[in-house]
Amino acid sequence: MSINNQNGNMGRKLVSYRIAEDIIENLRKRADLDAISVTELVNRLLRKALESNESERIATLESEIRELKKSKEAIKNNSSYTQWVAAIPSQDLLEQSNNFKTEQRISNLEIKMDEVLLAIKQSISKSNMDLEAD
Repeated sequence: MSINNQNGNMGRKLVSYRIAEDIIENLRKRADLDAISVTELVNRLLRKALESNESERIATLESEIRELKKSKEAIKNNSSYTQWVAAIPSQDLLEQSNNFKTEQRISNLEIKMDEVLLAIKQSISKSNMDLEAD
């Protein structure tokens, strides 16, 4: 965890966690190989893990959006769908069409993507400040 120190710079906070002995030993070996402290190694590994999770979530959301857009186009290009839509009163159209559900899912995914992107930007900004403090 990082906190502001007396100089206003990002510092580090001492925390305590219980970690399995085999993991601690592996951390020590890896830190020795990389010629860094175990603390620095843990910080790097945690940052990397947190960044990759966000990247994976964004990739998943982008993939879902592409699939939904393909489905939406396929529905629009289906002539029986067009005839079916013409037979439905306009007010019922929004409630009954798969198109509406698709647009809702796309909208929800776009909102989630915006939230994830904001979190990533904040994480990158925080990481940059942490690196500058080191």
